[in-house]
Amino acid sequence: EARLLTEFDNLVKAARRIQEMGPKHVVIKKGDNGALLASGSVMSALPAFPMERVVDPTGAGDSFAAGMMGYLAEVDGQVDAEALRAAVARGIVAASFTIEDFSLGRLRRTSRDEIEGRLARFRAMLTL
Repeated sequence: EARLLTEFDNLVKAARRIQEMGPKHVVIKKGDNGALLASGSVMSALPAFPMERVVDPTGAGDSFAAGMMGYLAEVDGQVDAEALRAAVARGIVAASFTIEDFSLGRLRRTSRDEIEGRLARFRAMLTL
């Protein structure tokens, strides 16, 4: 959608163009390639969580958005680059559970501890 909206194939250029249209923050979902965040002058690319078993990607985008919004609600709507990057990470982790089963199957069986554990593994993956 970002490419269609901006007519740029390059997603970094597309994100910047969308910011020029008004939004201060832009998140572009890239499916199994993660997500791109443009927040002010900060650009962050986060990969998808690597999964050995993918059953059905249907609903992953919705879970991604819900994970992001849920995190932002927990931090009382604090919207800066750091909070948004953490929110994107939560969205990616939420989506990783969704793709493990059909419909809401895996999400129904997911505990807060599992989410926090996968989030910790995701953070460790991103650290050099």
